Amino acid sequence: MRCRAERACAPQAGQQSRRSIRINPYKMAKLPVLSGHAAIKAFSKAGFTSSWQTARHVIMEKAGMEVTHSVPLHKELKRGTLRNLIRDSGLTVDEFVALL
Repeated sequence: MRCRAERACAPQAGQQSRRSIRINPYKMAKLPVLSGHAAIKAFSKAGFTSSWQTARHVIMEKAGMEVTHSVPLHKELKRGTLRNLIRDSGLTVDEFVALL
């Protein structure tokens, strides 16, 4: 006798199994570990210019956008910080990685 879990997961005739069609909508693109200087170079290639520097942060602006970025000059930027900067700039992660 088969258990309930096996019957629930087994595909019917002419159907795909549920496991093969599941897609994780929360899967994110891989971000490289970058320094603040490398991120500034990539944002510069995207059209941002550094306006001024305060202590260990560089403020970057782009003409025609109201967004300003505060990029920390750390040896390694945290991935969440970098992802937020990329999202606020209107780029995708793949576009940003291509600028490196």
